[in-house]
Amino acid sequence: MSISTPEDRELILRDKAAREGFEVPQDVIDFLVERFDTERRLKSELINIAMFAAHRQIPISLDVTKLVVDGERVRPLSTMIPEFKDDVPNSETAGSQDASQVAPPAEEPTVKSVTSPSITAAVAATDTKEVAPATQTETVTAETEETPTLFTFDNTEVVTHNEAKSGASSAANSDVFFIPLRTQRKRSLLDRINLALTRAGIDNMIQEDDRVAVKVHFGEEGNTGFVSPLYARTVVSRAKELGAKPFLTDTNTLYSGKRQNAIDHTELALANGFGYSSVGAPIIIADGLISRDSIEVPVENGTHFESVRIASAAVDADAMIVISHVKGHGEAGFGGALKNVGMGLGSRSAKQRMHSGIKPSVTADNCIACARCVDWCQPQCVEMRQGSTGARYAHINEENCNGCGECLAACAYNAIEINWETSPQDFLEKTIEHAAGALGTFTPNKVIYLNFLTNISPDCDCWSFSDAPIVPDIGILVSCDPVAIDQASVDLVEQALGASGSRGEDLKAGQEKFEAIHGVEPAMAMRYSEKLGLGTQNYRLRTVG
Repeated sequence: MSISTPEDRELILRDKAAREGFEVPQDVIDFLVERFDTERRLKSELINIAMFAAHRQIPISLDVTKLVVDGERVRPLSTMIPEFKDDVPNSETAGSQDASQVAPPAEEPTVKSVTSPSITAAVAATDTKEVAPATQTETVTAETEETPTLFTFDNTEVVTHNEAKSGASSAANSDVFFIPLRTQRKRSLLDRINLALTRAGIDNMIQEDDRVAVKVHFGEEGNTGFVSPLYARTVVSRAKELGAKPFLTDTNTLYSGKRQNAIDHTELALANGFGYSSVGAPIIIADGLISRDSIEVPVENGTHFESVRIASAAVDADAMIVISHVKGHGEAGFGGALKNVGMGLGSRSAKQRMHSGIKPSVTADNCIACARCVDWCQPQCVEMRQGSTGARYAHINEENCNGCGECLAACAYNAIEINWETSPQDFLEKTIEHAAGALGTFTPNKVIYLNFLTNISPDCDCWSFSDAPIVPDIGILVSCDPVAIDQASVDLVEQALGASGSRGEDLKAGQEKFEAIHGVEPAMAMRYSEKLGLGTQNYRLRTVG
């Protein structure tokens, strides 16, 4: 209920402050009285301001109030009280900086115009020059840091450069919007996803009557790590608000399972919660009933292919929203936006071409003869044999093997290993070339990406189970650059501490998690993607708190 008079609003604020036991200056009272007219909002904003100030051990002031309420950085926190030091933990493992890229501290206080409290991560280096705004109304001037940091709880928007790590020389940075799971302003995560989509430019990307492919992974039967349909519904609703016609889509799999044909695939998607009643969009399996609906599209400057076969529904769509679950992957090392597009939009024949250099083999001593791999293998190239001692074990017929590698996922006893006829880099390059082919069918600025850094499992969601997350949940990223969003995802996971009880429990902050687990360097995919012109590894991390 609206409180009509300023006097009554002030009385509510002073009563709340007295009950909570903190002092509130008159200019803060006047500011809140002018801005808010409901009892609930007045009290909640006052508590948010008090918690922010108490956490940093600084007094409540008008500057602090504007920082919390409007995200307006009038001056650095360190100048709000002389003895104050930003509570940012330094890390010796967060990466080194090129001294030539770090400018001396500015003599005058830095002015920022941002929208929300933030948590930013994996800062490789910063500079003091004014950077390109994400929107026409937003200007950000980055502060300097003499040492890299892991996490910053404040209202800064950080310019993050990856040149030292990636070897890239381009000065261009792509915007990556970071939505931490923690909210200091008690905003809904779904609301912040919508805000991040706005800031990334979705309003200009999607036009009325656009057919919008919402690329998701419906999860395999028994898997629980896939992105929740709740988030897909948020994206679908936003596309509909813009007058578009969204549909959920994915392609059929090369391996045997519940996603092998469009009928079983759709039924599984419904069972996992992606029905129209819960998401608001129909399901269209992009490559058709038995994965024959695909179109040959050209790939420019590819090392392996001049053209690739991409699912028809993806090619025919006007725009695309790519929802990816960040996780490990046995062959790629890491799965994010690029793999979701490359492998995820290729037809079954395309998947075969991507996997053609992989030849799994069985270590008989480790095999317990469970025969799960026999049931899992689509081309039926795995058979059970009996050794000289009478023990049974699985054997893979390499002549019939299509190299999909999914028998590795089926085996829970580490009895199957990959024998690469080519290098892991070739596998990644083939996947990226398929991503380039798929993205090349869209006009520029018609694709947007969401990477979910939650339930970060060591293996793909194609498995029929989900292993323990290797690091704690981090948040959600939104960007129009698939290379930047994947690079930011890898960096954020790298800076996290391995989760106890998981396959990453012994991995320290600053240690590359996916490479340590799978022996494949994720940066290979980013470097090749950048070479093909899909994006840049250099990114500006902007937080939506």
